[in-house]
Amino acid sequence: MPIHQYQTALSAGLDLPAAEFGVLEPGKTLVVDTGLTLDDLLKAEDRAWPVPCGCILEAQVRPRSGLMAKHNITCHFGTIDLDYKDTIKVILLNLGKEEFDIHPSDRIAQLVFGIVYRPERLVKQVERAGGFGSTDVTEL
Repeated sequence: MPIHQYQTALSAGLDLPAAEFGVLEPGKTLVVDTGLTLDDLLKAEDRAWPVPCGCILEAQVRPRSGLMAKHNITCHFGTIDLDYKDTIKVILLNLGKEEFDIHPSDRIAQLVFGIVYRPERLVKQVERAGGFGSTDVTEL
């Protein structure tokens, strides 16, 4: 089974793998690329899934409890907008006292899809222009 599938029939979070090697020093953060895009995970019909009026789908990056319990490694909680086209990256944080090695295919975080309400009066008609860590936009 590919690592970017739900591990069980009732899993809410989709495990995200590392796509690169890295060393996470104690007390430091490290941005790790998963090599996956939302387009790798979602089909057009997933993006068009009916949501309540004024709501949209989002993807949330969340920590894996096992990494925290066993190694004191967590990740920064993050929101990925569905118009984000770059690869998904995870900001890992080492809260422990020993360095932590990251290998390709290590499960480093999880992705959860959810529904978010957006007041229509606050929505601008713009297109995303930036990548990771950015919401640069261009006017439509």
